[in-house]
Amino acid sequence: MAALSQDVQANFTRAETYIDAHLKNKISNQQLADICGISISYFIKQFRQLYHMTPQEYIMHRRICKGRDLLIQTAIPIDTISDLLGFCNPSHFIRRFQQAEGMSPTQYRSAYRIV
Repeated sequence: MAALSQDVQANFTRAETYIDAHLKNKISNQQLADICGISISYFIKQFRQLYHMTPQEYIMHRRICKGRDLLIQTAIPIDTISDLLGFCNPSHFIRRFQQAEGMSPTQYRSAYRIV
């Protein structure tokens, strides 16, 4: 398959920026396709090709990455981090974090906290 054009790559960069700026909000594939200026089906297909995951998996990945940063760089309570990242409740954040990292947010913070 042909490489993505520079315009499409720039659009995906805009989508990445949008995701990172709106982690607290529900982000739909349609919103991201609109940002990229392409159809939703083409967006999903190209996204999977470029990132090797679905847009929603990528959004969850970015939420977990931001959660890791907040856990080691701040003393913000886990329930507040959960809210900041758009999880429906702290239990959902804890469960998804543990799946991704192999330890709970509390264990992660204790192991990696920057003093």
